[in-house]
Amino acid sequence: MNKTIPSVLYKYRAFSINSLDSLINDTVYFADPITFNDPLDCQPSIKMDLTDLDKLREITAKLMLDTQIRELFALKSSVMRYIEHQHLTKNYSYRNLYKHDDQTFLKKFDQHRKDIRNEYVNFEAAQIEKLIIDIGNFLEHLEDSLTPNMTHIAVEMYEDLISKELVVSRNIGVLSLAEEKNCPLMWSHYSDDHQGFCCAYRLPGDPNNFASDKKLKPVDYDGVRCVSTSQLYQQANNSANVKSVINNAIYYVKAKKWEYEKEYRMIGKPGLQKSPFILEGVYFGLRCKESVKLSIMSALAKRESTVQFYQMKEVKGTFDLEPEPITLSNVSGLPLSYVK
Repeated sequence: MNKTIPSVLYKYRAFSINSLDSLINDTVYFADPITFNDPLDCQPSIKMDLTDLDKLREITAKLMLDTQIRELFALKSSVMRYIEHQHLTKNYSYRNLYKHDDQTFLKKFDQHRKDIRNEYVNFEAAQIEKLIIDIGNFLEHLEDSLTPNMTHIAVEMYEDLISKELVVSRNIGVLSLAEEKNCPLMWSHYSDDHQGFCCAYRLPGDPNNFASDKKLKPVDYDGVRCVSTSQLYQQANNSANVKSVINNAIYYVKAKKWEYEKEYRMIGKPGLQKSPFILEGVYFGLRCKESVKLSIMSALAKRESTVQFYQMKEVKGTFDLEPEPITLSNVSGLPLSYVK
């Protein structure tokens, strides 16, 4: 789907300590798809165009291994600390490093760090090898427990396993943005019934280059919510182009009914990340409290790059919304110290 990328995109937010902190610290949140309000969003249907059990087993084992390796890597710092503790406990020479002159100390300390890293590398390799064996045994046991000569039951079993493992194994978060700032439904659904705010994020540089580099794409409301096992088999065998195709089917496709959102998505590591955008404006909802405006405007007042503020207003005689520029002096009920 070819579409010109806008130079500015919008993020609707409810006001909270977290959303204020995100504004101040220039962060954006890549959400786990499992938290989305649409249970079908980012949960693709699996097209079982392969029925070879060896290939289905290979696909499933790779997905399960990816998930468990990620969990192993998450423990790296804890394992490294444990290894270091074991070294200091068992090796007397390491406990007396401080008694040496500076040159000897640095040499022995460097060797100490190398020993710890090497031991971790060996530990990690052994654990991965064990995971591969354990997953293989697990899948073999599942197959053995099925009725003999009933291949279709085994295929259904693998379909279920692949469906459960596919999204989890990718460990990808989604940042959702909108093309418009004045959609009443978006204000209702994502900005606390118009009590919140909406951030205007400018894309730095050329928008199309930025989008290509940052995996920012418009959501396809006419796409197919489907990933085939033949694609997953190619992925398991490190096919260069299929990963992007699979990601498109998982993360950039939504039901036609969501089209009013005019959504753009960026994918990345789940959780808070440094914002790649330029915050150029904040729009306050129709019901936004004066205290919320004061909190946000004063918090952003001393930024190096100027942020413009707007109050959303109704267009009389219609159901449309339009922004009106405001400053701190427009906020009613301010303490005297804020009034210029």
